[in-house]
Amino acid sequence: MCDSFTRNFTGLALIFCGGGAGSALRYLLTQILPVSGYHFSWASLAVNLLGAFALGILAGLTSRRVSSANKLLYCGLGTGFLGGFTTYSTLVAETLGTHGLAYLLYPGANLFLGLLFAFVGLAIGTRARWASPCREVENPRLGRETA
Repeated sequence: MCDSFTRNFTGLALIFCGGGAGSALRYLLTQILPVSGYHFSWASLAVNLLGAFALGILAGLTSRRVSSANKLLYCGLGTGFLGGFTTYSTLVAETLGTHGLAYLLYPGANLFLGLLFAFVGLAIGTRARWASPCREVENPRLGRETA
């Protein structure tokens, strides 16, 4: 959703600020939540699941209305904040640091539960979008428009 829009300075600034804030929040959570006996981080699992859920909600809310405000929202919160908050490289590094059964369970839990949380978030966001008084309606003469 940010492809052509990131050329705009406002979009880039929102991605930059959101990414910094998301990374800082992830760091704070890793300082608070413990590391398991199998050397994987509960904080990273929690961050990845929260991020998947939040991105699902955001995608559900913004998927049908492609306005410049939604592009800014998606760039700042989706690409920026949630992109900085969740991180694939941390998942890989922590998986390589685990041993035993956790070596399989940790990435599996991230993937399976992450998809589940994303789908639940998407359902909630889509439902909230349709409950909004400013939802799209189909106009037979004009096509889609915002009501």
